[in-house]
Amino acid sequence: MIDTKSLRKNLLSLAVTGKLTEQSEKDTSLSDDLNEYIPKMDIELPEIPTNWKYCKFDKVLINRDSERIPVSVADRKKLDKVYDYYGASGVIDKVDSYLFDETLLLIGEDGANLLSRSTPIAFLAHGKYWVNNHAHVLAPTEHILLEYAEIVINSMSLVPFVTGAAQPKLSQNMMNKIAIPVPPLEEQQRIVDVVKESFKILDTIDELQRAYVTDVEVLKSKLIDAGIQGKLTEQLPEDGVSEEIKGDDYILEQDKILDIPATWNWIRLGWAMEVERGGSPRPIKAFLTDSDDGINWIKIGDVEKDGKYIIQTKEKIKPEGEKKSRKVYPGDFLLTNSMSFGRPYISKIEGCIHDGWLLLRNSKNVFDLDYLYWLLSSNYAYNQFVQKASGATVDNLNKDKVASAIIPLPPIQEQKRIASRIEELIQLI
Repeated sequence: MIDTKSLRKNLLSLAVTGKLTEQSEKDTSLSDDLNEYIPKMDIELPEIPTNWKYCKFDKVLINRDSERIPVSVADRKKLDKVYDYYGASGVIDKVDSYLFDETLLLIGEDGANLLSRSTPIAFLAHGKYWVNNHAHVLAPTEHILLEYAEIVINSMSLVPFVTGAAQPKLSQNMMNKIAIPVPPLEEQQRIVDVVKESFKILDTIDELQRAYVTDVEVLKSKLIDAGIQGKLTEQLPEDGVSEEIKGDDYILEQDKILDIPATWNWIRLGWAMEVERGGSPRPIKAFLTDSDDGINWIKIGDVEKDGKYIIQTKEKIKPEGEKKSRKVYPGDFLLTNSMSFGRPYISKIEGCIHDGWLLLRNSKNVFDLDYLYWLLSSNYAYNQFVQKASGATVDNLNKDKVASAIIPLPPIQEQKRIASRIEELIQLI
């Protein structure tokens, strides 16, 4: 995958140091009124072309913060939604009137985004709109193009100019200490044009990569679903026939919705496995420990998003907490039973689980663990869990619902071949 975020960052850095465009002798020289500026701070300014100048922020941009007016959430609820209402990171609402009717540059004044840069710090506002007191409002002088100024601010780290640890803030005073690299206006326009065109290409790449990821996930799902129907492997006579469910757990023909080989059988998950819910000693903080005799306390945060195994935990609980929880062992399956429920993991460690997990133990040894992992990861299993899940505020699974799930059971040797084939094909993808 192409790291377009890094490419954008590098493009902006090249653009504002004159390395993305050519300098032309035909360009208009910078005005003599525009003084060179070096901040009185421990900041290293990148080298720029000789026909450029570093200029003080407030010498090239005009601050119009005094025209801003905040409107409370309660008051905005009473207004018609007509004009964009801007905050620190862009449009956050709409109001029935406007303060500005021209294109201006907005720069976030406060918030974590000043440091995290999860969204652009600087952005242009067009047309008629309102701005609250969380975004600086700036107009251009004759020395700078607003689109170029936007590129400059988004290219640089604002850390030296941000104050406040709990609530980061870029005050007007600190913002005015920023040094802006200023090329001739003609080159500013060339920079804007090149950055726009480059970002269009990167936007296309992002769109294609999102589609690619979606397509890959769909293909993975189809492979897994094909595998658990015996379509990826050959049925061999020496494998024999899988165990058959008997007694009160009899499965009706209309519930057998997949077409499976004749050597396979249908079972309920609870017939083959122990299914139990986790438990939480409370208050949990009283049971957490750093002692060597502590028991691994397994939480959702201990597993990777697309991981298969649980191999370690960040926290441990005191041994007496085990009596109020549920102990798991290597080879046990854990299933998330609320919120984003139904995601399986295989434990490789001993530990205890809280009531956000369900424990599935392969007590009859009718499953190969890798096959069971792919079976529980399939759309077929997930859709059953979705249908069975219920809750007043969030969907959740309990042990009876999971135990009643109807699943296909191949002979054990074919299970191994299915798991191996699925993993081989996913690696190829």
